[in-house]
Amino acid sequence: MQGKVKAGEKADKEPKVKKRIIKTYPVAEEDGKESQKPAHKTSEKQKRSLKPESSNDKKATQKNNEKMVTDTDGDGIPDDEEDSDGDGIPDVEEDQDGDGIPDIYDNDDDGDGIPDAEEDSDGDGIPDMEEDQDGDGIPDIYDDDDNGDGIPDTEEDSDGDGIPDVEEDQDGDGIPDIYDNDDDGDGIPDDKEDSDGDGVPDMEEDQDGDGIPDIYDDDDDGDGIPDTEEDSDGDGVPDAEEDSDGDGIPDAEEDSDGDGIPDAEEDSDGDGIPDVEEDEDGDGVPDMTEKAMSKVISYNS
Repeated sequence: MQGKVKAGEKADKEPKVKKRIIKTYPVAEEDGKESQKPAHKTSEKQKRSLKPESSNDKKATQKNNEKMVTDTDGDGIPDDEEDSDGDGIPDVEEDQDGDGIPDIYDNDDDGDGIPDAEEDSDGDGIPDMEEDQDGDGIPDIYDDDDNGDGIPDTEEDSDGDGIPDVEEDQDGDGIPDIYDNDDDGDGIPDDKEDSDGDGVPDMEEDQDGDGIPDIYDDDDDGDGIPDTEEDSDGDGVPDAEEDSDGDGIPDAEEDSDGDGIPDAEEDSDGDGIPDVEEDEDGDGVPDMTEKAMSKVISYNS
């Protein structure tokens, strides 16, 4: 408690108190009277945030939102949702070798130790990424018409069945053959299929031993005649176009029993050897050819 001040003594000075000045502004109350409330100064930043969005701002926002969705091919499906092989995995997430790196970022998609830029599936010495079938200077992987025949690759129909090659789906599983690892749905991966039962997968067969698998070779037997021009019976009609019964369907594609398997690939006994190649007596001449020859001989005798 502070004592009394004697005569001649000065009282201790009272500490100075910094006064806080609060600005007020009138606010109308319900009864019509005005009261005073603290006035808060609104910053320029707050003013801008409170300002109604102008038409230009709306356009800019819309434009930015549009930029966020890219649909390169204009099919209505955003690029990051595209699933070209129909396996339920978006292309941007596909990971062929399961190494945790999506193929679009992986330098070795199949994990075989050979960089994608050096892969040479047909063994012709030209990396797949540089292949240029029609020699137009545009690598096939970027070319819309690989063979330069004037028909876009997306419309090519090599077997003439009315279904573009890129949409062919032999086993009807919803996955186009070009993306399917088991085209015929027999449970055997395509790269393990061995239709002639010789122990060599069809994809590795190399009839003339030139190092180029037959599936990529333009001249399987190496006789100098392109496969598309081979004419084994010398009738002037290439084997690939032979149509014995004249029904408009090449013999190689005939399916007389309508089971979806071409006659040339039928394998009645399930031994892995197509019926047309069966050779029970092992003389090198297919049984079906021997039967046909015997009929001709008996007819002429």
